[in-house]
Amino acid sequence: MDSRGRQRGTAITVTVLAESDGSAELMLTYVVSDASWTPLYDVRASISESSKSASNIALHYRASITQTTGENWPDVALSLSTASPQLGSSVPTLSPWRIGFPVPPAIQPPKLHSAPMGRPGAHPMGWASGCALPAAAMTVRHAQVASTGLLNTTFGIPGRSDIPSDQGSHKVVITVLDLKADLEWVCVPREKESVFLMCKVVNSSEFTLLPGKASVFMDDNFVSKSQIEHVSPNESFKTSLGVDSSLRVTYPTAKTLNRKTAQSGFLFMAKEEQSVSAQSQRITIRNTRPASVSVRVLDHVPVSTDAGLKVNVFSPNGLEVAAVSTGGGDESGRKENPWKEIQKGVKAR
Repeated sequence: MDSRGRQRGTAITVTVLAESDGSAELMLTYVVSDASWTPLYDVRASISESSKSASNIALHYRASITQTTGENWPDVALSLSTASPQLGSSVPTLSPWRIGFPVPPAIQPPKLHSAPMGRPGAHPMGWASGCALPAAAMTVRHAQVASTGLLNTTFGIPGRSDIPSDQGSHKVVITVLDLKADLEWVCVPREKESVFLMCKVVNSSEFTLLPGKASVFMDDNFVSKSQIEHVSPNESFKTSLGVDSSLRVTYPTAKTLNRKTAQSGFLFMAKEEQSVSAQSQRITIRNTRPASVSVRVLDHVPVSTDAGLKVNVFSPNGLEVAAVSTGGGDESGRKENPWKEIQKGVKAR
């Protein structure tokens, strides 16, 4: 029965030649369509109580199988392949990309009327109204983008599975990977008074991780949804483990002090007045964990795009304010300032 509920059937005729009469066992292998699978992940993390101990990530690698072949698959051994037959195996042909100016419209000639020679159109030499042929329409090429680069890998699913032909999603476990993780606590208190826990995981297994959705759990509690991209063996990926509620952040309103100063000019020039605005910002992070952790705090100071405005950082002492280009160019290649130790366990740049 197919996906529309219609009964389907196939007749196969097999001719067997044998030297003598007897029983025979035949194995029939054939290809069906309308069967697919997508990868799913559960990222289960736990943080060690000691800061010196490494943290582990249990990555549950699963597959969601859907099939509408019209045949139920009871108690079958499954093998999942990353091959994509629908993409084809032939190298596509690159067609010429032609450009040119639009064809100007044809000039319509003046209409010519036939002489009165009997009924209109009856004479074989009668004149008719002129009509210009329409200009040929220009062909528009639309770009198509395809995602490629997946390795052709086959996963053997342990045990037996039942996959009915019901258009439903049936989940099976491919494997459970125990991976080491490097944890990093990141806080952007100006935007949100919370500390986010990020982890960098190295795929030390022999399995290739395919792009798929991931459910993130911290200490068996659901945290959020994430996405895992294509990760080959020995490659790494990053994911967020959500907000760490054991670290509490306080970011009060900045204290501002405004004052004006006057400087004497040269000779008979008028005095020049300067306005100074000083701000003081305090950030407090309280750690209720039994072990100490390193937190990366991100905040910004104003930067000037006008030569008449200058910004100085008085505390922490020794920090420089990076100049910002007014051209709107890419500043990703700008060299970062070196770290400066403010006090024991605290660095800034």
